Amino acid sequence: MSVNRRICSAVVIALSTAAAHQAAAQDAAAKPAASANLEEVMVTAQRREQSLLEVPLAIAALTADDLQSQGITHTSSLSSVVPNLQVNSGFGDAQPNFSLRGISVGNEYNTNQASPVGVYVDDEYLPFRSTHAMQLYDLERIEVVKGPQGTLFGRNTTGGAINFITKRPGLGATQGFVDLGYGRFNDVRAQMAFETTPVEDKFGVRVSVNYKDADGFIKNLYPGQDDGNSTESLAGRVALRFHPNEALDMDLKLSASGGDPTQAAVWQRGTGANLTNPFTGYSREGLGFWTVESFRMDHNKTDQKGAVFTLRYNLNDQWDLTSLSSYGDASLTFGQDGASSPVSLLDTRYHSDFKWFNQELRFAYGGERLNFQTGAYYGTDRNSTDNKYGFFFFAGPASALSIVQHFVQERASTAVFAQGDYRLTDHLTLTLGGRYTWDDAEYRDGWAYLGDINYAPVAYTVGSANAPLPDKKADAGAESYRIALNYLTDAGHMFYVSLNHGYRAGTYSGQGYFSPDQIYLTKPEEVDAYEVGAKGRFFDSRVSATAAVFYYDYKDQQINEVVGAVGFLRNAGKSSVKGAELDLQADVSSSVSARLALGYLDAKYETLSLSGTVLDDNDLPFAPRFTANAGIDWTIGEIAAGSVKFSPSVSYTTRQWFSPFNAKAGNSYLQQSALTQVAANLAWERDNLSVRLWGTNLLNEEFYTYGLNLQGSFGYDYLLPGPPRMYGIAARYNF
Repeated sequence: MSVNRRICSAVVIALSTAAAHQAAAQDAAAKPAASANLEEVMVTAQRREQSLLEVPLAIAALTADDLQSQGITHTSSLSSVVPNLQVNSGFGDAQPNFSLRGISVGNEYNTNQASPVGVYVDDEYLPFRSTHAMQLYDLERIEVVKGPQGTLFGRNTTGGAINFITKRPGLGATQGFVDLGYGRFNDVRAQMAFETTPVEDKFGVRVSVNYKDADGFIKNLYPGQDDGNSTESLAGRVALRFHPNEALDMDLKLSASGGDPTQAAVWQRGTGANLTNPFTGYSREGLGFWTVESFRMDHNKTDQKGAVFTLRYNLNDQWDLTSLSSYGDASLTFGQDGASSPVSLLDTRYHSDFKWFNQELRFAYGGERLNFQTGAYYGTDRNSTDNKYGFFFFAGPASALSIVQHFVQERASTAVFAQGDYRLTDHLTLTLGGRYTWDDAEYRDGWAYLGDINYAPVAYTVGSANAPLPDKKADAGAESYRIALNYLTDAGHMFYVSLNHGYRAGTYSGQGYFSPDQIYLTKPEEVDAYEVGAKGRFFDSRVSATAAVFYYDYKDQQINEVVGAVGFLRNAGKSSVKGAELDLQADVSSSVSARLALGYLDAKYETLSLSGTVLDDNDLPFAPRFTANAGIDWTIGEIAAGSVKFSPSVSYTTRQWFSPFNAKAGNSYLQQSALTQVAANLAWERDNLSVRLWGTNLLNEEFYTYGLNLQGSFGYDYLLPGPPRMYGIAARYNF
């Protein structure tokens, strides 16, 4: 493996030694804080710190303790705890697609497409979906903001925004932790952080590292080949904080990560009798659900690094200035036996190099009745792609076909924005916000050719390596806005009504390789979201509740249509989304707290036709009708002078389709039926030490996470199985 376990071992030894020295220097270490209730959770969804119950938005907030007690360690796990959020990918965990209230990229899998659910780390926008596949470590909290964010989080966020907020140096005592674990499939985990303050209250440093390595959970019976869906990642972060005086506060965060796991193994469902593929004669009938026979189990290699500099300056008692600057680059190589069979039917190798830059400047005003923010944003991103496709290699050189493709896509986005909250009365507040965005897109250096079994060129189909396709350029401008009224009662209950208009820029079709006509820019998509919500605490503040009902008018949604061996980006004419959500948290007793979240969606295409099939009234992909998750945290008692906490949870999702076709035109198998999953943690904590047993998918449910119809060209449905029952043990030492 490219990530050497000895690297992790050395870091563990070093930080464990530091922890031992620190423990000797201190009388005792603080225990982890208990899970906060809704009233205590502070969020920055409006780019200023507020109690979650005071923000007139639908927000799901997960604290560090929530993540630990519910066993959330990767972005792909968020769908089990956030209602109306689904996470899927055509490449397993490597390039997640977030679907929030039915808005997503659907089954689109090309690397140049931006997510309609904006993903941010410490307010830095990450434009590429392959950078969203994060192991979650050393976080302060996660905020999932639902609905189009057209003003303060303005770039390509028709569905919502997810902000991962990392821990920053506290400028106080030296502290940290070491967390080690082992689980099924030789799952080795190590996470650690160390914080020191060279100059008290002025300068602090926090270093954190996360390592995970596990064998694949898809057994590969082909001799000499690896198992599929392994895990291998190493990530680190250095956070520097400089606070020279009361007015100035600066953060610099440097991060890097890399991984080289095996590919997501494909469950090939042949279209012939007994699951036989009519092209190859192969059938997987008789194999277990988590078993394949792949002649070449490839890898999904990723590397990423970046820097974020944030400056906060208090100009006076009412005005603050915030500047955020970030730069990042990443690369991915997704190699795949796309049929998981003993012969080479469909082999792909996606390779892309990414670069991005963000600069945002915000001025904030806080007065007696008015809170106001205004600013400007500029962001650029670049994607250089080199893809290879191998078709029918099993039939020999005479029938084999290869395709080699290259292009560069560059985008730039410039925006100005403002949003203000004005208290009309002591109870009623009006919010007005607006943003105008200028988007530029360029497709250049494009060429593609048909090749032989050795990927040597036979005939160019798009430009040529020496004379690429002439550059394609486009620009567009669009407005987005927010209007809201919220009413706060004397008892602290909030009621709000809002209209949000969101916008997502168009993207070039990333898989156009048979003809220049296949390379075009989709139209931007737009959504008008109407929402009514309520928040509050009840029964002597023992119960926290948030609720919302919403309606989306969704136009020109960008979706993927697979025709033969090509994925085409299309614009759906019109869609509508109706839904509701309820989130409850309760302190049942001094030893038991409970949570329940419910989501309902009715997400439909109103006008859509693909490949000559009318799809009006079909469900949007990855938009199940009902979702629910529930759990408790039960402090059972004490053992060996330590407290024992049991945290079981259950999540339920009704059927979701993987394709806009739903059951039409032979796509009936591209779905996941109703699914119930059970997870649990059992933890023992004493002073600065904790030990926990964890398990996920405890019922060992068989389920799919993604599907494509490849029947016409390759004779099968492409399905990705989700993970089986997982379990393990972990220990954490805080110092």
